[in-house]
Amino acid sequence: MPARWGSSRVVLTRMVLRPVVGRACAVGALVWIVVAMGGLGQALLTSAVVPDLDLLARMAGGAAGLGASLALPLGALGGVAAGLRRLAEERAWLGLRALGVGGLATAGPVAVFLAGVAGAWLVVTHAVEPASRTGLREARIAAAVRVVPVEGRVVRLGGWSATVDGGVLHFAGDEWLGRARGWAIEPASTGVVVRLEDGELRSADGGTRARFETLAMPVALAGTAGKVHASERTTPDLRRQLAVSAALGRDAYERWILWKRTLLPLCLVPLGLAAVPLALHGRRPLVGIVGAQVVTLWGVVRLCDQAIDAVGLPGAAAITVLAALAWVGLAWRGWADA
Repeated sequence: MPARWGSSRVVLTRMVLRPVVGRACAVGALVWIVVAMGGLGQALLTSAVVPDLDLLARMAGGAAGLGASLALPLGALGGVAAGLRRLAEERAWLGLRALGVGGLATAGPVAVFLAGVAGAWLVVTHAVEPASRTGLREARIAAAVRVVPVEGRVVRLGGWSATVDGGVLHFAGDEWLGRARGWAIEPASTGVVVRLEDGELRSADGGTRARFETLAMPVALAGTAGKVHASERTTPDLRRQLAVSAALGRDAYERWILWKRTLLPLCLVPLGLAAVPLALHGRRPLVGIVGAQVVTLWGVVRLCDQAIDAVGLPGAAAITVLAALAWVGLAWRGWADA
């Protein structure tokens, strides 16, 4: 009897995981391609110059890493919902029920699958995604450094514009206008530094004028806000930054980002388990099921982002986890086939 039951469990696991994994790969690949292409397109649109092949490869690699951060969870949730719905539509679930197999037995293989994806997502959130964001930012900075002002043509770097007239650089940015006879563009952490020589600077309202021999103008690229965002730091780097932020009394949001990198992958397991009865029982649209789960978790996390100072890290973590667990309770409550 034990051997027969063990064999039955293997058969059940294969029946459940084959369609789940297959559809998870298909959904994940689709999401990954769409997000990666969208991220690459945005990087190209905000690039200061048309990137060469080396910059294009770096941008594509960063966009691909960002795509993985959405492809894994959406692929897993979509795979569970679509795979189990296939069991129901092909009457395989009806056959399993006739043999006395309930929803809890089906949830076992699904939980193992979700745990594996959650582990992979942990690696992505703590290392791959922030490194990809950094890679994209550095590629855009490298593109900006390659900007060469030329005679009669306006070039733009972030909020800074410049053109060359008669061998003299004329520039405008940050409410300042000026000209210089020498210039160079150097990389910085969130943008570039334009080094100017032998020129004149005046405010846009004309109230202030000054001449300079040398002047360094930091220019932040669009979307950087002039600083490295916490989401662009890998977990070890972010932990080091927290020591500085704590001394300044502004570490709550950065710590919350660090917590979210673990909390969100963990929430994938209850959300996926909630999809089991929703997919096997009833005819709810699969897109609606997965979409409602994603929107719920996204909305709760955004609210916690805004209220992190008020609710604190433990409170925000509890709210997020409870939102995921609520899906399990509501989905499984009263399910006759459990």
